[in-house]
Amino acid sequence: MTKIEIESYKLTADKIKELVADCDIFINNFTNKYGNPSYQCSRVNILNFEAGTVFTYARFRIGSKSITIKLGERSSGHKYYYIIYIENDKFPKKKHIQTEKEKREEQKRMEETEKIRNNSF
Repeated sequence: MTKIEIESYKLTADKIKELVADCDIFINNFTNKYGNPSYQCSRVNILNFEAGTVFTYARFRIGSKSITIKLGERSSGHKYYYIIYIENDKFPKKKHIQTEKEKREEQKRMEETEKIRNNSF
C-alpha cells in the first residue's frame, strides 16, 4: 500500500471554522508524533476556497512518507471538506503483468487496427 485517503463529510459554508478546527486537531496529533509540519497555511477564510479545487492546509514530511491535509470546495458556495493523504513513496507501485487472455485480446486489437490502416485510403 502506498497511499491512504481520508475524506470528511461535505459541510456548508457556515461550518468552515469547524472543518478547520478538525484539521487543527489532526495537525496537533501529527505534530506531537512527528514534529512540526514542513508547511502550514497561516489563515483560512472563505476566499481561500475555489469551486472544484483543493488547497494544501498542512504537510508533514517524514523520510519517504508524507502526510498532507487539504481543504476544498465541491461546488460554488456549497459543500466544503478536507482530505488527508498519507503516502509512502519508498515502495514502487506494483507493475501489472498481463494474463494470457489480456495478451491475446491486445494482439487481436493490434491486428484489427493494422487491418483498418491497410484498408483505408
